[in-house]
Amino acid sequence: MARKAGVLKKHAPKDFEKIRSKVGKKKKAARNETQTDFKVKQLQMPSQAALLEEKGEEVTRRNLGLVDLLSHVQHHSSKVRREAFEGLQELCTLHGGVLGSSLARIMDVTATAPVDAHAEVRGAFAAFQAWLISAASRDALLAFAPALALHVRSALSHVSGEVRDDGLALLELYLRELGGAQLFNHAEVSHLIEVLCQLPPQSEAVLQCLYQLLSAGTAPAAASCGPAGYLLGAAGEASAQIVQVPLHLVLQGRYQAAGATGWRRAAAPLDAMAAEGGGGDH
Repeated sequence: MARKAGVLKKHAPKDFEKIRSKVGKKKKAARNETQTDFKVKQLQMPSQAALLEEKGEEVTRRNLGLVDLLSHVQHHSSKVRREAFEGLQELCTLHGGVLGSSLARIMDVTATAPVDAHAEVRGAFAAFQAWLISAASRDALLAFAPALALHVRSALSHVSGEVRDDGLALLELYLRELGGAQLFNHAEVSHLIEVLCQLPPQSEAVLQCLYQLLSAGTAPAAASCGPAGYLLGAAGEASAQIVQVPLHLVLQGRYQAAGATGWRRAAAPLDAMAAEGGGGDH
């Protein structure tokens, strides 16, 4: 009996041993086979209460709230970023309370827009800033003067010439609407003047910004472009002669703006001005 039991005992197959199946029988699955079958079911969620509570009633026509638009400002798509600024303007126009309560968040999130790699985004930001200056109060915007000054500094110091041009237009907007004395401190004004002097003087925007920064709102009206490193203006009220004023003499305080007529010499010894070179009228 013991021998018969040993004969009928079935041993498990050894490792790497090929089992031959009989003809007409289905091959057995391996013991270590991994089951990859899965089932798919559809889950329908018509609305999410958490998102609806976060958006609130203040949304745009596309049902976008402030949180959505601020996140779109940092989106990887330039088209979405451009539409985000258009949506912010629409949202603040439709709901006036958003601008007053969320101005700090908007200024913080949009701080990198002046140096965006795409011109359409920078243009949308400039249009939004122009609207913001007209919509918000002057005192509310001047409270964010460091952020506005950061816009100009970062754009004017960018390696791209197109970004610098857009930054120059942004600086002209800020100076025209807000004023340089309230927006920039003395050190920032000196730095901006040095940066502007390095830009091509043929640009009318460069001259306008220089006049507003140097004269603090009393820039010559009949300004024109002269050779590199020079400012042009009328010699005096009774004279139509055009004089060329070297920029370095203006920066040193040798010349001052004379209302709408041009430039006049500051109170300084004539021999000291002659030693500097270019102190006389041409």
